[in-house]
Amino acid sequence: MSVPPNVLEWLRVADDDLGAAMLLARGGRFPSQACFHAQQAAEKCVKAVLTAVNQPFPRSHVLVLLYQLYPATAGPYALDQGDLLVLTPYADQVRYPGFTDVPTLADARRAILMACRIRRASRRRLGV
Repeated sequence: MSVPPNVLEWLRVADDDLGAAMLLARGGRFPSQACFHAQQAAEKCVKAVLTAVNQPFPRSHVLVLLYQLYPATAGPYALDQGDLLVLTPYADQVRYPGFTDVPTLADARRAILMACRIRRASRRRLGV
């Protein structure tokens, strides 16, 4: 199956976000930003798959909502909804003052692992 360039672009940008998350976590000083970039990587992977199956999606960071848009008739695409629920708040809440659960380095590492699982499942679904 040939993957359209716009889908590959979603994956490229997702990989950039995942790389940024890993660098930030490795440095240990910016776990909130590492969590943000892990969420962004996961979001872009889901949007790549939706794009590949011509499924429109809203401008949203809510990963469960995006995942639920995937049409079952388009073939298997299994993600852990627990991962999606954990990652979603990192899209915006950690980027502004007042977020009560400031992520730790352990949270950042866990978010990166979740994003890696979503990346792997998405790439497997796309055959890349």
